[in-house]
Amino acid sequence: MPIPLIGAALPDAVGASTVLQNDGTQVHLASIWRDRPALVIFLRHFGCLGCAEGVRALTPALPDFERVDTAVALVGCGAPPFIDPFRERHALLFAPVVVLTDPTLAVHRALGLAYGLWGGFRPKSLWEMARSYAAGNEQGPIQGELRQHAGALLMDQTGAVRFFHRSVSVGDHPPVHALVRAAAGIWLERRAESAAS
Repeated sequence: MPIPLIGAALPDAVGASTVLQNDGTQVHLASIWRDRPALVIFLRHFGCLGCAEGVRALTPALPDFERVDTAVALVGCGAPPFIDPFRERHALLFAPVVVLTDPTLAVHRALGLAYGLWGGFRPKSLWEMARSYAAGNEQGPIQGELRQHAGALLMDQTGAVRFFHRSVSVGDHPPVHALVRAAAGIWLERRAESAAS
């Protein structure tokens, strides 16, 4: 599939794709943004050093997403039993974020997220891993598909893509301030529409 276009709807097949909760229960991806906008961060695997860095940067901004009525979900690609240890490791047990997984990689592939070993071992990735280690992040066991790369998708409540990032290396994260700004933009639009009606 081509990379999602800003302002366009995702194909129905993407929203209808299923991801799994920690107990293996299936949920449709689109249910995450059915009632309100949602930021969906796609992880490499649950033990990924780069993802640990990205989650660490995202966590302090979770209250900002709550303030602008935006749901936040993290989608890995390991087995469902990896979810709870991941949440505990990253202090997400009581955080306003849902952690899900797609062991089949169907959603990752449908969104055109990068796949392959090169992105994890290119010189830029090695520098990013060193940076992440220096910041205190840890590499865990491989819990999912090592070759799968990350991404970020912000959807509004109408099902339109408002932000999309396709990571090409281990530490290629969208700036958190850009994600918050995009979510706040949707919130302001909704308030304006509500005031006008």
